[in-house]
Amino acid sequence: MIRRSFILISVFVLTACVGEDIQPSVLIAEPPPQRDPAAPDVITTPPLTEEAPLPVLTETEPTLPDVPSPSSTDLLGQNPAFVQTKLGEPKLVRRDGHVQIMQYTSGACVVDIVFFEPTSGEHFSANYISARTNTGAIMEPEPCIDAVFQAERLQIGDAP
Repeated sequence: MIRRSFILISVFVLTACVGEDIQPSVLIAEPPPQRDPAAPDVITTPPLTEEAPLPVLTETEPTLPDVPSPSSTDLLGQNPAFVQTKLGEPKLVRRDGHVQIMQYTSGACVVDIVFFEPTSGEHFSANYISARTNTGAIMEPEPCIDAVFQAERLQIGDAP
């Protein structure tokens, strides 16, 4: 069908390009051959070619790879850039002299990571991590780091 359409369109385009001097020719179709009434009614069809079945697509919820959240021991001693690769952008960054604090929040808690610069010009490194609930009650940092990590993964759609 597509091939027949292509041929017809090609003929039409080519005849449009021809000058007015050439007269179009008329094609006369021959009448179909006469059918013998004594012959049995047999219809022949070309053989079918079997095509590969189309894949069935189903909608599924995208899942994130199972990546463990960093622990406080993974973050201690690291520089701010490393912490950001694990937890994303902090909600607050404060720097006073040789101290820098990065604050991360989740729906239920707040994590503060305190970095110290041993001497001017050296890199900051994480020396202290504290966590508290949104109401201010002190808590272990691990569950809060995990909550911040999971919230960051959901926000960007992949593990940092």
